[in-house]
Amino acid sequence: MKTPYVDFRKRDLMDSVERPDEASVLRDYGPILWTTKSKVKVEVFTTYVPVEFIPEPQLAEEGEEDEDGGGGYSWEDFRSLRRPFPPLKIHRDKQGRLTIIDGNHRAFFWLQGDYTHFPAWVIDESGAPLPWAEEDEDDE
Repeated sequence: MKTPYVDFRKRDLMDSVERPDEASVLRDYGPILWTTKSKVKVEVFTTYVPVEFIPEPQLAEEGEEDEDGGGGYSWEDFRSLRRPFPPLKIHRDKQGRLTIIDGNHRAFFWLQGDYTHFPAWVIDESGAPLPWAEEDEDDE
């Protein structure tokens, strides 16, 4: 397994605490997902998502052209950073569909590399087994 250099406890822009944990990730990112006042039961956990399961990153700069194909975004920070990145934040809905809710630029950049898995906090509403867990068992 080849993964980007991340620290699961590294603060991201939307994190309200210095060292995120399950409770803070749910508190900070869960309300983005809730469209009604009744909160659904969710699990929050860390995992390594195989790259083939990573949804297409949604970049705010799409439509703008540059040599990297990533819109008008400055990718130099990603290329030169020597400290760990925060992991992606991914929502898994009741039907099992994945959406990147934080880290779209990181995912876009990492997709240019030869990584096999992306580290992520997952906010999971489905309660079903992870589809890539079966793959991991087959590899053993």
